[in-house]
Amino acid sequence: MPDTPNKMAGPKGKQHELFGVETMPGQKMRFETWRARLKKHGGFLVGRVMDVIVPEFERHGFIWHSDYAANSVQQVSRSTLPLQMRQGIEWPTVEIQFDPRHGR
Repeated sequence: MPDTPNKMAGPKGKQHELFGVETMPGQKMRFETWRARLKKHGGFLVGRVMDVIVPEFERHGFIWHSDYAANSVQQVSRSTLPLQMRQGIEWPTVEIQFDPRHGR
């Protein structure tokens, strides 16, 4: 029997226009769902972070890896933007965490 994809996880290997690399389908979908439910001021803050701050980290090699924290919902909050630079034996990591209740 062929593997049945988890519909909640979203399409695997999807290229994200902002991050330009394979994203974490499950966590990314959870983040976008959380973000869509924000009120205007909360959505504005998250949008500004994604438009201004995240690209600065990307310019320095930090990206949203598809296997970050083993793509575990227990390890990465729905309101977290995980970015990581994987070079050598040390992997510097940035987690931009928003209050999950922000803007509600």
